[in-house]
Amino acid sequence: MAGVFTKLLRNSQLQNKLTCGSTQSRKYASRVVAKNPVVEMDGDEMTRIIWEKIKERLIFPYVKVECLYYDLGLPHRDQTNDQVTIDAAHAIKEHNVGIKCATITPDEQRVEEFNLKKMWPSPNGTIRNILGGTVFREPILCKNIPKLVPGWTYPIIIGRHAHGDQYKATDIIVDKPGKTSRQRHNGLIGLRTDYGCNRLGLCL
Repeated sequence: MAGVFTKLLRNSQLQNKLTCGSTQSRKYASRVVAKNPVVEMDGDEMTRIIWEKIKERLIFPYVKVECLYYDLGLPHRDQTNDQVTIDAAHAIKEHNVGIKCATITPDEQRVEEFNLKKMWPSPNGTIRNILGGTVFREPILCKNIPKLVPGWTYPIIIGRHAHGDQYKATDIIVDKPGKTSRQRHNGLIGLRTDYGCNRLGLCL
């Protein structure tokens, strides 16, 4: 089943590439003209199809904007050794605006399903590490969905640093006994700590 879905997905990716340019070149009535380009980052699975519909029905009929396209779909990330993610992040730094679709962060099953070269890191983490970005979480309020606390009028918005820390952390499988060293610098001298590993495990 996974193989059939992957084949359908790749066909839809090809179809998206064929229709994206023709959608932008259609003749519409008066549209708002965006002065600067927008970095467009395509995603995986159904988000590719949904994003294409959003552009076709809700954006291009009303806004004339240049889209700098980067395919962050998992097959293309694997093909480019994840360089496309890095290029997209630097493009956002240059142009200040980027729109990203949802992407797959592969686990062992996805590595096997897509026949990947390796287990590539989260594109979100890679982009935020390059941008040094902060994430703002804001719920979408709907009139027909009751709020948990009825008296609250405005949504709670949470901002957090979403780079470094666990996004740059490394995990290593310890497959035989040995010694693991950690080295850190205080600006003047390096401080080294050694850890003995006498059995199999995981080093974080």
